[in-house]
Amino acid sequence: MPEPMWGSFYTPSIRGGETWTDMRGLFETGKIPDPATTEVGAATVLSGRTVARDRSELTARYRRRDSVTVADRRRARAAKETMGEEFASSIIRELAELVSTRTTPDPALAARVGLLLTTNIHARDAILGLAVIDPNVASETMEAIASKLRTRERVAALTVAGFFAYVNFQGPAAGSAFTAAREEATQHPLCDTRMLGLLEKALTAGLHPTMIRKLAGTGVGIAREKFRVELPAPSGDWI
Repeated sequence: MPEPMWGSFYTPSIRGGETWTDMRGLFETGKIPDPATTEVGAATVLSGRTVARDRSELTARYRRRDSVTVADRRRARAAKETMGEEFASSIIRELAELVSTRTTPDPALAARVGLLLTTNIHARDAILGLAVIDPNVASETMEAIASKLRTRERVAALTVAGFFAYVNFQGPAAGSAFTAAREEATQHPLCDTRMLGLLEKALTAGLHPTMIRKLAGTGVGIAREKFRVELPAPSGDWI
């Protein structure tokens, strides 16, 4: 059952000493304690998540930092042609290994993932199942991949990164990822933004992350049945 919302507050940043305002019509104010000293902050860190102190930190996560090379793209296309149906399976397995070991993806893998995300919708859906391994690491992994891509590949990777953040109860991070994806898509009208649009609507409507998590469970099934990749089954407390 979704937890009830008991308050709505505004603050320009989550920093110790910053002022918060109660938005429920009372407009009471108070001071935010240092997040590093609170039980919530400690629990967040222990769960593998990070506390962004303001929106600029979230926005910075999803900026383009470098780019895959022409050679990386050429090798990715050649691998796809040579490997055929095994191309998707090998990438899903490699991504699962990276998430399991918390390993940073290199540009060559980013090029292959970008190509896969934009040419195989079933593989993209299977990749959503990586959230079952660790949604926080999955988000970081796809965030790193997106930072190396451009145009429609970047849009697709940012959308998936935002999905992972969403199911990890990091709504603001998901919103920042979706905003970055939408900004990139605006510059390239031929991008497929159907999944992005659905996730944006869900986040705006306040759909609880546990409802979105069902997509990850579906992804696990697709990975197993279509790509012969054994991702972990969702645990009882996943949904």
